[in-house]
Amino acid sequence: MEVSRQAKCVGKEIPKYALVAGSYRVVGAEDGDAEPPFKVHLQLTSPEGKQLHYGQRQTEGHFGFRADEAGDFTLCVWLSRGTERDVPAAGSARAGRSKARERRKLDVAWRVGKSHEAHLSEAPKKEQIETFDSELKTLENMVASVEAELAFFHERETEMRDMVSVTHFRVTCISLASLLVCIFLAALQFWHYKTFFQHKKLL
Repeated sequence: MEVSRQAKCVGKEIPKYALVAGSYRVVGAEDGDAEPPFKVHLQLTSPEGKQLHYGQRQTEGHFGFRADEAGDFTLCVWLSRGTERDVPAAGSARAGRSKARERRKLDVAWRVGKSHEAHLSEAPKKEQIETFDSELKTLENMVASVEAELAFFHERETEMRDMVSVTHFRVTCISLASLLVCIFLAALQFWHYKTFFQHKKLL
């Protein structure tokens, strides 16, 4: 971000109980190296206006805190020369015009993580656990019902397979018996015709 002698503020939405760590550093100059070095003033405030960090006349620094409340945390920065005691967060219009070209680039990095309290606040409540337990029991009953139906169908399949095997054996036996009867009747008919023709002395 670009900063000047005028205060510049940015906000960042941070959840409750979050752990925040950050760093800042003046990284460049537009007016050349002949200018005296500029130093940054940085003020970090909570959504309720509580000051969490204040860095005065620094070229780089670090800050860290735990968010006890959720909301927009405001970071305000402005520049001053190293020889100056302090610079107000919002300068006058005259000062703004005279120092309009005195700008620097500031590198600001935020890192937001969850604290132990945040994990605890996100833990499931008793009602949610009871609801989840009820849903699990319903699913268990459904699974048991499906398993019972599968077992019944498997039993029926086994019975049908056995019935098909028995039926196939019986059909085979009946077919063989029918074939034997046909052979016996053919032999009996042949013997009858042979006897008849011999009696008539045709053979």
